[in-house]
Amino acid sequence: MKKAVAQLEQERDECQKAMECACCFQMPGSGSVALLPCGHIYCNREPCPSAHAAACPECRQAVAGRVVLFGALANVESALAGAAAGSGAR
Repeated sequence: MKKAVAQLEQERDECQKAMECACCFQMPGSGSVALLPCGHIYCNREPCPSAHAAACPECRQAVAGRVVLFGALANVESALAGAAAGSGAR
């Protein structure tokens, strides 16, 4: 049982790392996430450089537009936070 919990915690941590904004390393929240045409995801918060980037900070592809994602990533963030609280981690 401990091995299964440890594996779940490791997978949760990997998911959190994958979801972090590559510019400011914060978790994106509801309505603040921009999907760039290249497919990379950033938080798009005002203090983050991604909010006004003309090129993707990750692949340098020109940003032709942004799509704001509502709810989906906030649900993931909420589930990850609940898993962390439930396991006693962090």
